[in-house]
Amino acid sequence: MFIIYLFSVAHAYFSKKLAHDLYLYTKIAVCDTQQIKEWNCGYFCDQHPDMDSIKVIESNRNGVLSYVGINQAENRIIVTFRSTQNLLNFINDLKFMKQDYPCYDCKVHSGFMESYLDIKEDLLKQVNELSVLNPKAQLTITGHSLGAALATLAAIDLTNIGLYIHTFYIFGSPRVGNKAFAEYFSKKITTQDKARVTHFSDLVPHLPPQSLDYIHAVPEFWFNQDFKEYQQCEYSQFEDDKCSNSMWSHSIRDHRDYFNIKYRCNDSFYQKKTKEQIIL
Repeated sequence: MFIIYLFSVAHAYFSKKLAHDLYLYTKIAVCDTQQIKEWNCGYFCDQHPDMDSIKVIESNRNGVLSYVGINQAENRIIVTFRSTQNLLNFINDLKFMKQDYPCYDCKVHSGFMESYLDIKEDLLKQVNELSVLNPKAQLTITGHSLGAALATLAAIDLTNIGLYIHTFYIFGSPRVGNKAFAEYFSKKITTQDKARVTHFSDLVPHLPPQSLDYIHAVPEFWFNQDFKEYQQCEYSQFEDDKCSNSMWSHSIRDHRDYFNIKYRCNDSFYQKKTKEQIIL
């Protein structure tokens, strides 16, 4: 049974409406690069019409992309990461290899780290410059799927250069590292306004598997099939077996369909994809 938790000391700031609104930013990240820069991508951009000072950081090597901008009306600096363009290839190519991370006994997924490092330097520069120009704006980080994993890695580095992350919402995130990394993330990202949103039987949050010493680092909010109700999950052990871990079967469809949003970017990025390429 799903229970809607509206009041909680541990995660008092979670908002379903905010989660929905931030998820729209992640949909923009898969639009055409020029449309992101011009903020002209149809429905998704129209939901956040006040974005300005938009910078796109991307890697031609592997398709990784992030964009940064300021929404003065929302008083937020937005940092968003593109999800993987091909879910089937993403799952098939996931080798689950870990590498050392600069904290005691920490390890993270080597593929996620490799992708993140392709854009790290420029990303940190752009976010820091925007934060200096807008010191009262709330730094907000979000991403879906692969983008959620990259957001997790970026959040620590942004904190390490002296920025405070006010809001951190990710969607359909895979596991990024081991328990030591999860503990480190929890200590570094101190805002109460952080959430890992999962959708019913979404497959990706179960990858890489716990059996390979991976564990989630962010508190889970597990939504039911139609996104009308959610369960706030226990976080003391990082994962709650009564939430998405309780599902025995997993779905790619539930990974693609968050908040029942069916709109697509009106651009060639989607149009070029084949039926075999599942766009997130």
